Amino acid sequence: MKPDQTIVQALLKTHRDHQAAFAGTSGQDPNWSDWYAKRLLNHTDFLLATRRQWTTDDLSKALSDLDTSYNRTERRHHWSHYYALRLTE
Repeated sequence: MKPDQTIVQALLKTHRDHQAAFAGTSGQDPNWSDWYAKRLLNHTDFLLATRRQWTTDDLSKALSDLDTSYNRTERRHHWSHYYALRLTE
């Protein structure tokens, strides 16, 4: 199954924005999932593509859980594809 490219692109843009915002810490941010969630919720295309009404807390938790599960996999797919597939389940 192929991930929704709208979701993939929103995730990648958010990642680039986060890296730029936290350049002074090499992108390290213990609250990264909150930061990502707030940004992603401003992407109308992301919201339409996931077909869900997320709260910031729900999306932040989902992203954090996806990070944990992705890091336990064999990583056959880029993280953005892994997340995109699961955010639409």
